[in-house]
Amino acid sequence: MSENINVVIIDDEENFINSLEILIRRNFQNINIIGYAKSVNEGVNLLKTLKPDLVFLDIDLHEGTGFDILEKIDDKSFQTIFITNLSEYSLKAFDFAALHYLIKPVKLDHLTEAISRFSKSTKIDNYDINLKLLKESLLNKPEKILLPSIDGLNIFNISDIIRCEANDNYSYIYFINNQRVLISKTLQSLNILLNDLDFARIHNKHLVNMKFVKKFFTQKKPYILLLDNSEIPVGLSYKVSFTERLKEFTRHL
Repeated sequence: MSENINVVIIDDEENFINSLEILIRRNFQNINIIGYAKSVNEGVNLLKTLKPDLVFLDIDLHEGTGFDILEKIDDKSFQTIFITNLSEYSLKAFDFAALHYLIKPVKLDHLTEAISRFSKSTKIDNYDINLKLLKESLLNKPEKILLPSIDGLNIFNISDIIRCEANDNYSYIYFINNQRVLISKTLQSLNILLNDLDFARIHNKHLVNMKFVKKFFTQKKPYILLLDNSEIPVGLSYKVSFTERLKEFTRHL
């Protein structure tokens, strides 16, 4: 793996870009990081200008997706390693489409494996078809979720979940029929499992289904009102990301 590889990184998280850059510079002397981008427009311009060999591309960007970038690029002579924090269910879509991916936070052994695969592979045949297959697979959202409770495994309709609330190493799930279920999963686990669907983390203790958000009060101590009339606080560190997520779900002036 002695031939130099020109790489660009497209991700909207500054901390992630920095950590990936450190991993690469410390461990892969033949890799030249030639550019960075944090948005769809920046990514499109970067790829058209620099012509990299390899792109580390985040699936979820604030104002769009990695797919939006690739669909605007005619010359896809580069290869792509997708960066994702999607659930295990969704990762099967990458395998099915025969496309490379890394899961956040990226570990050195996984990065080494991904770069090794890139070095040994040639340009993927039918790349646009594989890309379309991946996108359609990720958008084909599951309808049910299997979750462990204290006394066994339960199957729930995802569309019936209003919100989830942390309770130490357990979580409460609230449903549209006023049912509340305690499951043996942390809220972080639920966030990883559900955030590629219609859910958003709005607080250290709260994860909500965006379809049930009725109103967002943007005062000094922000909170939301859900359709079941429950009031849920929005953590200050989540306020900006939640506002961006709202824009994805609504038409706005």
